[in-house]
Amino acid sequence: MDELKLILEEDDYQNKNGLEVKNRGFYEEKISNFEENFTDDENIGKIGNFELCGHFWCIQYSYHENEDNYFEINFQNLDTQIEDKNDLIKFVISFKDSENSTRYKSYISSLCFFKDVNINRSEGYSNFIVKEDYDENIKVLIKNNDIMINIYLCIYESNKDLFII
Repeated sequence: MDELKLILEEDDYQNKNGLEVKNRGFYEEKISNFEENFTDDENIGKIGNFELCGHFWCIQYSYHENEDNYFEINFQNLDTQIEDKNDLIKFVISFKDSENSTRYKSYISSLCFFKDVNINRSEGYSNFIVKEDYDENIKVLIKNNDIMINIYLCIYESNKDLFII
């Protein structure tokens, strides 16, 4: 968790966003039969309905075999009511070797409005990973078809002086 927190804090510092953190949290789950999820009709795996920072979330992941060949991971808020739709979020999703926690690959989101990852408004926040990156950095972390997924989430107070809402 500390590594993911550091990644996000370093990114915030480099971008000098100056936003106040309202809430932050960490979630981890081991996914068994990770690549077997890609063999069903829809080619979608799901980690569903977990609580993080007082909100409910899900993660969907899929591998798209077409001319682009990419892996997609989608982070979505499941709450039906959002207190402050103009709050902002940023998160790090990390794939980790389930047998060796020092081996991992992390992806950081851009800063986005909380409302833009909500199920009532959108499809969530997707990160697209090209096949070569997936093969070189994620696939090598799968052991006995298991992998750990970690999420470190920050929710920021909206700053209406910085953004036009």
